[in-house]
Amino acid sequence: MTEKTHPDKQRGWIIGGAIVLQVMLLIAVFALGVYIGHYGLTRDGLFYGAPGPGGPGGAANQPPRQGLGGPQPGAANQGGPPPLPPGLDEPPQLIGRLVASGPDALELATPQGPRSVLIDENTAYEDTEGNTFSLAGLSPGDVIAIYGTFSPDGRNLVATRVVILPPPPDNQIPGNTQP
Repeated sequence: MTEKTHPDKQRGWIIGGAIVLQVMLLIAVFALGVYIGHYGLTRDGLFYGAPGPGGPGGAANQPPRQGLGGPQPGAANQGGPPPLPPGLDEPPQLIGRLVASGPDALELATPQGPRSVLIDENTAYEDTEGNTFSLAGLSPGDVIAIYGTFSPDGRNLVATRVVILPPPPDNQIPGNTQP
């Protein structure tokens, strides 16, 4: 014989199960947010700083840090300002790898995730030696530094100067294990 359960008891089990599912979903969303906050939405981050002990990630048994410049854990440059990439005299607002370019915007892969930068007819393009070129001189994969101002709403970076940088050393590109 089977026992019949009271409808209120069934409702309690359903509500309890719904609460457990919501807590599991909340934990999963929190974990995803922490992961994106640490690694960004892309793994195309760049390093210009010297690698620390244990490889580009710094300390042994730690994943590679995603970032540009700045002292690496265990590196000798602790406490000072982060080193600038070669050819720059002041820190840019953004550094990243060019993914795509259009007439009005550049799409970059940065350590913080994908970023879009607005460009206009006043945007200047140059290399680290100061030679100027046009937007057509940029190609996907180029490492570029963006100097500019934020729009009045503070949401968009409008580039006034785009500087193409030399690629970082091979041992500082995540996923490249060559010495």
